[in-house]
Amino acid sequence: MNIRGKETVGMDRVQLMQDKKRVGRGASGSATVEMSILMPMLCVLILMLLYLGFYLYDCTVLYGDAYLAAYYGACHADVSNEEAYRIAEDKMQEQTEKQLIAMDRLETEITVTYDEVTVAYEGTIKLPIANQNPFFDKWNQFEIKGQGSAARHKPVTFIRQCRKLERLLKEEEEGVAYGNGREAD
Repeated sequence: MNIRGKETVGMDRVQLMQDKKRVGRGASGSATVEMSILMPMLCVLILMLLYLGFYLYDCTVLYGDAYLAAYYGACHADVSNEEAYRIAEDKMQEQTEKQLIAMDRLETEITVTYDEVTVAYEGTIKLPIANQNPFFDKWNQFEIKGQGSAARHKPVTFIRQCRKLERLLKEEEEGVAYGNGREAD
């Protein structure tokens, strides 16, 4: 090979290096344009996933709090229905104030009967980005509905009924009718 051949090869390398630099500059500009289109969509997607997590967390917390409030109201069997209602309402308010993350509106309805205490809840979580964009009108809030209930046990009444049942079974075994002292047919 001669010197001239080496120079030609060397010049081709210089030109290739310059061409690579030009190609790199153009690619970085197109990446900036592509990222300027993709980044807002990616940020909205991440925000929606974050609020979906808040929604699931609040659903779980409300389900547990409703049952806990109903249980607290039901545990006090010796109090009136109004007092059991107040106990359940106080417990529900105390629990939800501490634990909810993204709840926008929460309504509770407490029902106290002789046998049961039921705490029903309904609420919404609004997405902050959805309020600004009419595209999200359909999906601008998540709704949460559910209830928790607990049976009211009255120990004194239960024990009396058990004793009455014991006497009935004992008298049946002995062949005596309950209450009138006669033998059963």
